[in-house]
Amino acid sequence: MNWTGDNKNMLEDQQASDLTGSYSALQGVYDEMMDPATGVRPHWQGFLQDLGALDPTEIRNRWDTAQRLVRENGTTYNVYDESGEGAHPWRMDPIPSLINANEWRHLEAGLIQRAHLLNAIVADLYGPQTLLTEGRMPSSLVFGSPHFLRALHGIQMPTNGWLNFIAVDLARPSANKCWV
Repeated sequence: MNWTGDNKNMLEDQQASDLTGSYSALQGVYDEMMDPATGVRPHWQGFLQDLGALDPTEIRNRWDTAQRLVRENGTTYNVYDESGEGAHPWRMDPIPSLINANEWRHLEAGLIQRAHLLNAIVADLYGPQTLLTEGRMPSSLVFGSPHFLRALHGIQMPTNGWLNFIAVDLARPSANKCWV
């Protein structure tokens, strides 16, 4: 059947509501997808329509492919804790957390600022070590770390790009706040 116009929109709305029909948000906790007063948040609607158009087998195949690619490419993250294990396979959620465009612009500005700061700190620690000599950072924190590579002290990076990749965790304690 060829769906056009309102019929197609009605089908997509039905598919999206099929995914959220039995969904209920926890009381007292900000819900990324669902507004208790108005229902599905606008920036989630298109995603849920597209997801609802897929059959469960296709969703499972896509998820399996994503997990296989993580394993095959050796995509990991490091955890520096007492276990000493370090690298762990990258963990993903099958449903991403969507952030609306206005909120993302605000987060993006802060994340860029943080990345520049962290890069400047690393550049200083492997360069002039002003943070250490001025007592702004304890030297035991740097020199006591097995991850500080003393042999790199004094190395000049061509673009001053010490951080090639940065990842952050975002948490939301309330509607208008994010923790990084």
